[in-house]
Amino acid sequence: MKNKKGDIWISAIIYIALGIVILSIVLAAGIPVINKMKDSYTAKQTKEIMLTLDQNIRSVNNQGPGAQTQLKLKINKGDLEINPTTNIISWGTRTKAVLSEPDVPINEGNLQILTNTSIQKGEYDLYLSLEYDSTLINLTYTGETLKGTNILSITNIGGGQIQITKI
Repeated sequence: MKNKKGDIWISAIIYIALGIVILSIVLAAGIPVINKMKDSYTAKQTKEIMLTLDQNIRSVNNQGPGAQTQLKLKINKGDLEINPTTNIISWGTRTKAVLSEPDVPINEGNLQILTNTSIQKGEYDLYLSLEYDSTLINLTYTGETLKGTNILSITNIGGGQIQITKI
């Protein structure tokens, strides 16, 4: 009579090893796809934030001196920079998701989207920017680059001057 206990343990170990191999293959294929989806979601969410910010700035500008609004921004990834010298609000990050044709700027309303190929294969530098005509709107901002959750106060101080303050 053969020893059946040894055969059962060998079978169990083979099944466990097969399960680990299959799980590893699924994770190896799935994690990059999940990361691309996360990057794509973050980029689309930030695009909506930028469009909302632009809408609020233009609305306060059109309402006249003294008009004010507050806006809560949540920047999950990347940096949002308000540059009053160039009158440009920009956001940039490195991503694996391709939102637009690489190296070809596209405009969605007032928002410009530019995806540049990066040095690392399979990764791209994504930039979103809002540029304002200084004859119509002049931005004033003295804070640092925005990351995470922020509350901004947008105030029309007259003469086309829009003051942005981090609260």
